[in-house]
Amino acid sequence: MEATFVINPQEIDEVILGKILDFFKDKKQSVTVKLSAYGRENFDWKEFGRGMEEARAAMEKNPVPIDIGDLDDLIDSMNDVEL
Repeated sequence: MEATFVINPQEIDEVILGKILDFFKDKKQSVTVKLSAYGRENFDWKEFGRGMEEARAAMEKNPVPIDIGDLDDLIDSMNDVEL
């Protein structure tokens, strides 16, 4: 099980730490706590959504044929590679 908590350092207090501990209190496995600082202040969900939409649109340009039997053939057709 994994959980990610993204908060500003100014918001860390006993209440937040208690909520994090409550999330894992019934687990029998060990828990690893990793703290990281990010260069960006906030995660932009709209930007993330635009990136996902661009990836989906790019994938639609090369639909997977239903009768594809060989993954190498599919990759070659997507990359226009002739062997």
